[in-house]
Amino acid sequence: MTEKKYVLSSLNNALKVLDLLSIKDNLGVAEISKILDIDKTTVFKIMYTLHAKDFVFKTTEKKYKLGVKFFNYGNLVVERQSVIEISKPFMKTVSTHTGQSVFMGILNFNNQVIILHKEEGDSPNSIKTRIGYELAPHCVGMGKVLLAYLNETKLESILKEYNFRNYCPNTITTRSELLAELELVRKQGYAQDHNERYIGHSAFAAPVFDDKKTCIAAVSIVFPSELFGQHNEEYIQETLWASKEISRNLGYSLS
Repeated sequence: MTEKKYVLSSLNNALKVLDLLSIKDNLGVAEISKILDIDKTTVFKIMYTLHAKDFVFKTTEKKYKLGVKFFNYGNLVVERQSVIEISKPFMKTVSTHTGQSVFMGILNFNNQVIILHKEEGDSPNSIKTRIGYELAPHCVGMGKVLLAYLNETKLESILKEYNFRNYCPNTITTRSELLAELELVRKQGYAQDHNERYIGHSAFAAPVFDDKKTCIAAVSIVFPSELFGQHNEEYIQETLWASKEISRNLGYSLS
């Protein structure tokens, strides 16, 4: 049961409006106010905000419909769910072969890496984290991959005011260092991090491409740094195999 004391009334009213427009569009402020029993001033402010953020479309007759943002969000949900379902068996295979944890990440709207899916390893010291966890892209393998395959305009917009926070002695802290690293990622087809975000954590990551040859995610094996150097070739090949198989199943082709 939802605790009413935690419900934000202004947001709750906005969601009521969106629910209404999902079943009956082309409504004006007065109509929405009457149907939902919310005063006109409140409805006007809600619609003004939603329209300003492209969540609703305003017609020339000052009627409202759901905006294109919901179409985009809907496509994203379907796309991401599809990517996860396709990725699971390949990520699980890598985790089983190595005993290490395998993660999939994307860049979210704040340009942070967010964990989309995980297959946790069964080795005693395998790295654990939660789905939805956010990481700065400059200091993790997945982030480097995702940045490396952005177009120049998007990459520049991210780096323009980027905060190169120094987490560990190995963390990249300058734009020039990062750009050189991204060039290396594109050249070799994978990224690595070693004691860059967390002391004791290392990783290899590779891109996941869709049928449009767009990098839509990154897959990464993350392991204790004490193993770095001992299993590098194995872990790199396992990661590249997973990324290629996932991409192939998403329709990606080199031709």
